Parts: sequence; C-alpha cells; structure tokens
Amino acid sequence: GSAAPGASAARPAVRALERATLPAGKLTVGTLPGDEGRDPRTEPIAFEATLAEFSIDRLPYPNDPSLPARTGVSRDEAAALCAERSQRLCTELEWERACRGPRGAYAAGATWDAACARDPLACPSAAGVYALGALREWTASDAAFEPDAPARPVVRGARADADAADHRCAHRAAFDAKGRSAELGLRCCSGPANAASIAPPKSLPAVRRVTLEPKALDALVAAVPQLARVGSPVRLFAEPDDADAVRKRGGDADLAGFALTASPLVWNPAGSDEVLVVAGRGKRDAFVAAFWRLPDDSYRLASSMVFADDLGPFVLGYQSWLRDKLLWSSCWKCLGEGGTVALRDGRRVVVTQD
Repeated sequence: GSAAPGASAARPAVRALERATLPAGKLTVGTLPGDEGRDPRTEPIAFEATLAEFSIDRLPYPNDPSLPARTGVSRDEAAALCAERSQRLCTELEWERACRGPRGAYAAGATWDAACARDPLACPSAAGVYALGALREWTASDAAFEPDAPARPVVRGARADADAADHRCAHRAAFDAKGRSAELGLRCCSGPANAASIAPPKSLPAVRRVTLEPKALDALVAAVPQLARVGSPVRLFAEPDDADAVRKRGGDADLAGFALTASPLVWNPAGSDEVLVVAGRGKRDAFVAAFWRLPDDSYRLASSMVFADDLGPFVLGYQSWLRDKLLWSSCWKCLGEGGTVALRDGRRVVVTQD
C-alpha cells in the first residue's frame, strides 16, 4: 500500500467554503469478515451501493482552513448550521464515498498517521476531501446496530487519540442525537440526499451444527499454511462416540449447560458475521480451527491451534444462547485439556488453551 502521508508534504491551496463534487457511481460499503481492524458489531459485510452525484465540504464545518473545526453541537444544531448555508448533513454513505479510494482502508493511505489529526490539510482522500477520519462527524443517517434494536444517529470518523482502526473509512458508531462533545464536529453536503443506507444485521442463531464433506474439509485445511502440518487426509471426529469419550475422560463431569459435539459449528459472535469452527485430525496431529465465512461462501482463517502428535479426540462445546465463546476439549473439565474460541476486543476471533 501507499505510505501514510505526513504533515511535511506540500500543503494544498484549499479555499474557504470549497467543495468537492463526487460523480454518480458505485461504492463498496463496509468490510469483509476478517479484514484488519473490522468491527463486526457495527460494520456491515461488504456490499455494493449506488449513489447519485453530490458535493461535500472539503473540510469539517466551517470548511475554512483558517478556522478550527466547529464541535460541541447536537445533531439538530449541526443540521441547522448546514441549512444556514443551503446545505445539509451528509449521509453516512456519502461520507464513506468521499473517504474511500484506491489508497487503502484509510482516507489518505494504507495506514493511519497521527499527522492527519494534527493537521487537516496533511491528509486528502482520493476525492480531494480533507480530515476524513481525523474527527468524529455527525451524519444525517440513523441505523440499528443489532437485530430488532431501535435506530440511532450515526457518526463517522474518530477522536484524534482513538485506536488506528477507528480512523478507517468503514468505521461507524452510534451517538445520542442530543449529545455534544468537544471531539464531535460536522461536515455539510449539497444536492439531493442519497437514499442508499446500511440495513441492520440479520437475526442469526448464536450457533448451529453443520455438515462438512470430507473433500471440502481437506480443501479447507490444505489451503491454510498454519494447518498444513496435520497432513492429509483430514477427518472429523466421530459423533456421538468421541463426544462421549471426551466427557468420560473427565469423569463424566457436569456439562454446566454446554452441549458437546464432534460436528462442525457455524457460530455468530456479532453482527451478521459467521465463523465456521472445526475440530479435526490429520495423519499426525489434531487441530481446532475457526474460519470467517465470506459472502461468496469461501472462508478465511481466523485462528487455529494444532496439537502436535496428538490425535485426540477433540470436540466442541456450546450453549445455544451464548455468543461470547465456544469451548473445545479433549478431556471435559480436565486442567489444561481444553480452551475457548472467543471474540476478543469485539474484533478478533482467537483459539486459546486454558
């Protein structure tokens, strides 16, 4: 990717009240499961939206390079400020359209540079719009971030001191419409507001058992360098015999509400993202692996653990109402013989040993 910009780059000549006009076209909204920095709790799985032409201020309001960004206003107050100029608040997809480009996940490059927050003119997007991602900004959009939840106002961008991932073009968050913050500003757009929007996530079961054909399992494992050592052919453990064996190894300890299975599971840890979790074995080693499911029904490795020279059996434990984690075990309730598959920091799936 391109290098992140720096404040030492030649400063452009941006005039007060200048706008960038973006032509009608298609926009890839959101991110794919497993993309670096993706937050599945708020970001949609990537889809294509069509937007009509619109214009957007090159800088946050007051859109004047000689003045600081206006902050500390509610959304109604922000909308009124735009209306005074015969403009309107941008929709969140218009904001993302102005931010995205061929340079990477961030407006000005493949990585985040703190100089973008210190100096708005240091970091133009491909569309020639500045400071996108360097400040939280009101949008005109409301969205639900959970199935059947009420829609809430959407803000884009991030605080100057936020984690780098929060400055990505796809990052979005909810905020109280009447709330105010010294780190929350606005930007105005012109032209008819684009109606394209992000649908709320689908209501999915926390976990469900699935079947996986031997050829599909072999191909899935063979495509992952981290799992190549297990050798082919790869097979699943037996259902229900191996699940029963794992429990008996632990002295028939209480399942504590968990069901044990040797079957692969499709797990929905957050949003509309799904993760295929598999316990299996090759010629020499056993493994537990988690794969993000992509829209084209292909898979991307999320995390894995290989048990060298150990053929198990290993099985998975789940509760139908629990989204936070799954369990894996080779001896139920035995110290060091199990662990978790969990969503960490709301962003990463990790396989760990207890």
